[in-house]
Amino acid sequence: MLRQILAALFPGEAPSPLLRRAWTAAFLLFPPALVAGFLLLMRNTPPVPVQSTINTAQSIQMARAYAVQQGIPVQTWAVSTSYSANETLLEFVNARPERSPLWKVAPPLSASVSFTPVSAPASGDQAATVQLSVDGKILGFTWKKPVLPDTGVTDAEALAMAGQRLPAGLAFGTPLVVKEDKDRTFTFHSASVPDTDLKATVILRGNHVTAFRVQAEPDEHAMANDGNTLQTALNIAGVCFLSLVSLFSIYRYASRTLQQEVSHQRSLLVAMLSGAFCILIGLNAVVNGDAGASVPKGAIILVFAVLGLAGGGLLAAAYGSGEGDVREAWPGKLTSLDAMLSGRILSCNVGISLLVGIMCACWLTLGLGLATTPFRLTMPQGSQKMLAPFLRMGWLITVVTYPLMALAFGAAGLLQPLAFLQRYAARARRWHLPVLIVCGGLVSALRVHSRSNIEFLAASAVFVLALLVPFFALDLLASLVCVTGLFSALGLAGSMANLSAPTDTSFLAHVLPAAAATVFAVICLKRGETCGEEQVRPLYARHIAERKSLEAEVSAAREAQLRLLPDKIPDFAGLHISAACVPAETVGGDFYDFFPLCDGRLGVFLAEGNGRGLAAALTIALAKGYLMHCVEKYSDPVEILARLETALGSIFDADSLTGFAFAAIRAGEGGAAGEIRYARTAAYPKVVVASPTGVAATERMVPVKGRTAPIAEGVAPLAAGDHVLLFTDGLGRRLATGNQHPEDVACSLAARGAQTTEQLRDSFFTYATGTWDPDDLTLVVIRTLAQAAGALEVVA
Repeated sequence: MLRQILAALFPGEAPSPLLRRAWTAAFLLFPPALVAGFLLLMRNTPPVPVQSTINTAQSIQMARAYAVQQGIPVQTWAVSTSYSANETLLEFVNARPERSPLWKVAPPLSASVSFTPVSAPASGDQAATVQLSVDGKILGFTWKKPVLPDTGVTDAEALAMAGQRLPAGLAFGTPLVVKEDKDRTFTFHSASVPDTDLKATVILRGNHVTAFRVQAEPDEHAMANDGNTLQTALNIAGVCFLSLVSLFSIYRYASRTLQQEVSHQRSLLVAMLSGAFCILIGLNAVVNGDAGASVPKGAIILVFAVLGLAGGGLLAAAYGSGEGDVREAWPGKLTSLDAMLSGRILSCNVGISLLVGIMCACWLTLGLGLATTPFRLTMPQGSQKMLAPFLRMGWLITVVTYPLMALAFGAAGLLQPLAFLQRYAARARRWHLPVLIVCGGLVSALRVHSRSNIEFLAASAVFVLALLVPFFALDLLASLVCVTGLFSALGLAGSMANLSAPTDTSFLAHVLPAAAATVFAVICLKRGETCGEEQVRPLYARHIAERKSLEAEVSAAREAQLRLLPDKIPDFAGLHISAACVPAETVGGDFYDFFPLCDGRLGVFLAEGNGRGLAAALTIALAKGYLMHCVEKYSDPVEILARLETALGSIFDADSLTGFAFAAIRAGEGGAAGEIRYARTAAYPKVVVASPTGVAATERMVPVKGRTAPIAEGVAPLAAGDHVLLFTDGLGRRLATGNQHPEDVACSLAARGAQTTEQLRDSFFTYATGTWDPDDLTLVVIRTLAQAAGALEVVA
C-alpha cells in the first residue's frame, strides 16, 4: 500500500532511501500525531466562563417548572426551544476579564423556551418565554396578556416586588416607572460592570410579576478600543480579495464557455450544493432560532436559498474556470477528482488522495497545536460552541459545512490565483508560490476573530499549508480532503474544550466521517485500479488537451521558423542592410534570407506566405535548404526561382506554393555603378528601387517552360545613396492607402531626408500601423554606399 502511495507522490522516479523512510514514518505515525495535536488544541483552548450543563430536554423541564412557579399554567401548552447568540456582546465580554460577571446576569449566549396555549381559546394571544443560561440558571421570563385578578398594590409595594427580582451583588439605581393600562414597568440601570449599562426590566400586573429580564448594553467607545485592528484589517483585505476573485471568475468562466472548455454539469453541481447548504443554514435558523420571531419561517428559508444560489453561482464560476487552468498548468492534478466524479469511486487514485489528505491534516493539526502552545491564553473565553447541547440538526450542518468551506477555500485561494498566474505571469514562475501563499492567507483570514493575533496568524498559516502542500505533493482532491480534515479537527477540539460533556451527535458527526473516509481509502487501495488521466477526464478537458497539443505544435513551428530566419544581418561591403519580419499569428508565412553568390554578389530571398501559416512555414524551410545549394551553381535570379518552384512542386501541390522574390545585388567598386537583378513569381513580394536620380528598374516577363505564367525579371543600376526595398503583401496593402501605389509610397518614404536603414525600416512599420489587416509584415531595406570592397563578412 505504501509503495502505491510513493509511486503516486514520485511518478517516474524512485525516492531516495531517506525520503522513503520519512514518508513511511509519516504514514505510520499520523494517528498518534492526530491524537497529540488534538489534545494540544484542547489544552490550548482557554477555559469557558461557565460550563454548559443542560441540554434541550433539561431546559424545557426547568423552564416549565419555573413557569408554573410563577403562576403560568403551562402544563398542557405547546413548547418550542431556541437559542440566542449575540456575537457583538460575546466579543465584548471576551475582551476583558472584569466583564465576566455578565455571564451570570446577561450572558451573550442563552437558551429560550417558549410556551403557547393550544386548548384555551379564551386566553387569546397568551404566550410565555423563559430564558436560561447554558449552566441552567433562570435569566428571566415574559408572560404575554396574562389572565389575572385585578389586585391593587401600592407604588411602594410594587417597587419592593420589582426590587426583589434584581440580581444579587449588583447595585441598581432608582428605576424609571411607566404605568400603562394594568401594567407597571420598572426599568433599573446599573454601572457595576465596567463599560456596560446593565438594564433590568420588571413588569408587574397587580401583585404578579409578568416579565423580568436583564440586558447588557456595551459602551460603544469601549468597544472601539477593544477592536482587534490586525484581524479586522485582514478580514477587510480578504473581502476585497474575494471581490476581485469573483469578478475574475465570471470573466474566465465566460471566456472558457466560448471556447467550450468548461464543464457546466460540474459547475451546476457546485451551485446546487452551495444552495442546499444555505437552505440547511436557513432551516437551522428556523429550528434553532428565536421562537418569537415575526418573520415567516418560509421567508427565512427562501432568503437563504436565494443567497445560497447566488453565492453558489460565484463559487461554481470560480471552480469551473479555475479547474481548466489547473489542467493546463498542472497536468494530472485533477485525475483522482475526475475518477470520483466519473463514477470510479473505488479507484486507487481516490484512495491515495484520501489517505494523503488525511495524513497531512493530522500532522498539520499537531503543528498547529505546537505552534499555539507557547501563546496559550488562560483567561476564560466564551464561544458559540457552548450552545451545542441546544442545537437540533447540528450534526448535519457540521457534515455539510466543512467540505463546502474547503471547496470555497480551494477555489478562491488556489484555483483562481493559479488561473491568473497561468494567464498573465506564466513566465514568472518564481513568483507563483509567494503569490499563492499570500492569496491563501487572505482567504483564510475570512474567519471569525480568534482569541489572540498569534493564534489567528498561526491558524491562517496552517490552513495555507493544508491547501498548498497536498496539492503540490499530489493533487487537488488531497488538498480539499486535508482542509476539510483540519476544519473538522479544530471544530471538534473547540467543542470538547468548551463542553463539560460533549453531545454524542457532535462527537460522532466529526469522528465518523473521518473514520469512514480512512477505511474507504484503504479499501480503494486494496481493490481499486489505477486510472489514467485520459480515462477519466471529462469532454471539455479533451478540448483543452487538443488545444494544448496544437499550441505546442504551433510553438515548435514558430521556434523552427525563428531559427530559419537569419540571426545576423550580413555586413556586405558597399551595402547597409536592415530587415524585419513581424508575423500576424504565432507562426507566420513570410520569410527572408541572404545568400552570398558565387560571382561576389549578394543574394536576397523573400517569400510571401499568403497567410497560410504552418503550411507556408514548411514550404519556406524546404526552400531555404534548396537555395543553399542552388545559389552555388546558378546566378540568374529567374533560373534560381524556376528551379526552386520545380523542386518544391514535386513535394507540394502547385496551389500550395508561396510567392517568391530573389534579388542579386552588386555593389559599386572603384567608382563603377552597382546593379540589381531580380525575379519574382507573383505580384508580391515587391522589389522597389528608390533612387534620387529617378532611375527605376525595368521589368520584363520571362516565359518559363512548364510554368503557366511567366516570371517577372527586373534590372536597375545602383548609385551611392539608392535604396532597394523588398516587402510582402501585408506591408504593401497598408502602404496602398487611397489610390496610391505601394511602390510610390515606398519611394516617398525612402526620400525623406537622411535616415539610416534602421530608421527607414521603422518608418515603414510606423506608417503601416493604424490598420487592422491581419497579415505578416516583412521588409528588407538595403542602401548602397559610396565605397565598397566587394567582400562578404558577417558581424559577430
